[in-house]
Amino acid sequence: MDYYGFFLFTFVLVDHVAAILDRAPWHMANRHLVLRHWKPNMQFSKDDLSRIPVWVKLHLVLLEYWTNKGLSYIVSALGVPLHADI
Repeated sequence: MDYYGFFLFTFVLVDHVAAILDRAPWHMANRHLVLRHWKPNMQFSKDDLSRIPVWVKLHLVLLEYWTNKGLSYIVSALGVPLHADI
């Protein structure tokens, strides 16, 4: 269902919802997809998105920076790094 740019998904099992939310970040058609667990009386507003996680692909990183500390330093220019997939 589309509510002015918002989509609602229905799942049969609660475990499926947790599995989907735990595998973030998601992308669809080269756009970031923000998923949230629905709650009663939830407000649908894009204004409350002050931070979203993004996946950053780094190319041509010098070998001496290819550590958790080095990559964290590079990516900190964008924001707070959450995870490194080395």
